[in-house]
Amino acid sequence: MLPARSTRLVFLALMVLLAIGAAVPEATPAVAEAFLLEAPDLRVLEPEALSEAPADFPFAIGERLDYDVSWWGISVGRASIEVARLVEWRGTRLAHVVATARTNDFFSLLYPVDDRSESWIDVDRMRTLRTATLTRHADKETWEEVEFDWATHLVHVVEEKRHANRVKTAVLDTGPYLYDTFDAFYALRTLPLEIGQGGDLPVYASRKIYGLHVEVERREQVDDPVLGSIGAWVLRPSDSLDGEIQDDGAGEVWVSAAAPHVPIRLRGWFRTVSERLRVGGVKIVLAGYRGASPGWPKPLFRTAPARPWPGRTKLGAPDWEVPPAVRAARVAGGEEPGKQRLEGLLAPLDGCDDQPSRGWARFASASPRCPGG
Repeated sequence: MLPARSTRLVFLALMVLLAIGAAVPEATPAVAEAFLLEAPDLRVLEPEALSEAPADFPFAIGERLDYDVSWWGISVGRASIEVARLVEWRGTRLAHVVATARTNDFFSLLYPVDDRSESWIDVDRMRTLRTATLTRHADKETWEEVEFDWATHLVHVVEEKRHANRVKTAVLDTGPYLYDTFDAFYALRTLPLEIGQGGDLPVYASRKIYGLHVEVERREQVDDPVLGSIGAWVLRPSDSLDGEIQDDGAGEVWVSAAAPHVPIRLRGWFRTVSERLRVGGVKIVLAGYRGASPGWPKPLFRTAPARPWPGRTKLGAPDWEVPPAVRAARVAGGEEPGKQRLEGLLAPLDGCDDQPSRGWARFASASPRCPGG
């Protein structure tokens, strides 16, 4: 199996930074394990929270998509993504999205993968606040947590390579705005889909900003094993860095023509994280779909064109004129791109001693990384 970043951007919107070909067995719900993202002041909301004040997030609480993944016709595993719950954290309503990935029994004998990635998406502004990812590939385990600060337009990254006993932290500039792989998955589904049209989504991945362009090529009538005979749009994705199209993947993506534009099929090739090896013959097919959980209101599905990105990038970093209000927020917080944050504040990798928190999930009392911490 390939590393979690092996797909690069080429349809991060479909598989959400998971390894190609992985997931939990069909009978295991994506949220069966303890959440990676928790906080002492987190409050789980009930359906009334949306009935009384509808959100701009047009996807149901409880929506779950399962996918079968194969490589040159060989079953590799399964993947899933689920809107697990609605929570409130520091006055913001958040969709807690969980994506899981595991190889099947056969492929695990060759290269076992067990990944879990989570995101908090602001349902009233359609933007990500925080993500956490725990990847286990053979004998390697990596924890990564990303926090988006939209007042300063900075993204804070903490990465632990537990197998190598190494910790890296960084602060990066987001530019005018950008998507994480999670909210890009949902933003893409809200694009107005017409033949010859599409959209551009600047996406943060692997500490760079990439351009994900998606164009609608044609419409087909397909027999889907889950949704039945349906109309589907066939999309062509492309990936760019600093405005240059990357030789980083090719393929087609089928999305249901009817709302809520469920991705039902992907076919193409991808490049490994080393960027030296192409992996072809990848096919991903919808294996299960569930709408809203019982009791939750069905959201009003709305489409919205992609916003033009009013900036440029250089070596994957934004090249833009920082607005005065954003610059003032950075000065007030004493932060700037490239500055190492949390240096010396991380708990030891082999334990969970008391340390200043800064709110990161790995220090939260309910975090599986630090049980009882």
